[in-house]
Amino acid sequence: MNNKEKEIVRLIRENPYISQNELADKLQLSRSAVAVYISNMMKKGIILGKAYIIKDSYRIVCIGGATVDRKAMPKNKIVFGTSNQVTYHRFPGGVARNVAENLGRLGCHTSLITCVGNDDQGKWLLDYTRSAGVDVSQSLQLSSYNTGSYTVISDAEGNLLLGLDDLHIYESLTLDLFEKKGNFISSADLLFLDFNYPPDMTAELIRKAHLEGIRVCATVVSSTRTELVPQDLNGVYLLCTNQLEAEVMLEYKIKTEEDISRACKDLKEIKGIKNVIMNLRDKGTYLYTEHGMLHFIEQPTEEKVDWTGNRDAFMAGVIYGLMEELDLVTACEYGSVMSMMNIMDFSTVNPNISLNEVETYHQKYFSK
Repeated sequence: MNNKEKEIVRLIRENPYISQNELADKLQLSRSAVAVYISNMMKKGIILGKAYIIKDSYRIVCIGGATVDRKAMPKNKIVFGTSNQVTYHRFPGGVARNVAENLGRLGCHTSLITCVGNDDQGKWLLDYTRSAGVDVSQSLQLSSYNTGSYTVISDAEGNLLLGLDDLHIYESLTLDLFEKKGNFISSADLLFLDFNYPPDMTAELIRKAHLEGIRVCATVVSSTRTELVPQDLNGVYLLCTNQLEAEVMLEYKIKTEEDISRACKDLKEIKGIKNVIMNLRDKGTYLYTEHGMLHFIEQPTEEKVDWTGNRDAFMAGVIYGLMEELDLVTACEYGSVMSMMNIMDFSTVNPNISLNEVETYHQKYFSK
């Protein structure tokens, strides 16, 4: 919301039956200008109807990938160059979709804007995500491409050996396809982006969100897809990356804590990001803040079944913390708890995650 919209919301909260003439007097605007603001806010979903019903909960919009994840679990140790016995499993996946599902399972008011094929796989993805409490009404279904897929080959301990993705559907995306989503996106309190889409499109989404005063969080999806990260990330409040991705983007090796601090500082200064997270999976997470402070957050682990999707769960925990107005370090603690809970299940997103359990584990591992 812009400043005028925020002021209108404040006045309506004080008096839900305030007239447009009264609003105009208080805001020193014409009545017709107030009417335009009210109309636009109703289109955005900020005002829900007559008598000025204001939405009570914050809203998160996730934009990015949704894929069908296929996981191959070997019966024995993988032997390259020959056939191996595996068991195949299918799960809903995609970074933005995973983050949205995690948030939905925490009870957050979350919407997903993604792109799938007009096929059975795409319908299944959207239906499943909707059942987790996520609004998918703004997602696109395109007839000219198949729904994206991601195939994972793991070792017996659940560690990734090889990942294979088919994401050609995203190459066809243009800003025109998202033009009608503008009002919906601008009503968000927080925007999450993964870098699966063409960089010029992602850059424009960031620019518009920044102008609207919407907090933007983003994740680099893979070291092989860093070319999709826009050069200018001014307007991004928080970027999550890992060691391999940062090495590709910065073109130097990152081994020590000093290297990590330097890399985070360089990403912040070169790309214009406010805060940077370097997620090292089981080794923990480094947070480099806009004030130049480096913090380390441990990664607790209990039962380790499969690591796929752990960083998406981490980001969902961080976003939950931000929406609860926690400081960034504490928000990252919630991210670490979500990551720990996610790897306890073979699914890409643990369907048994609950807010009560998250709070219990946070108390267990991070209470002072």
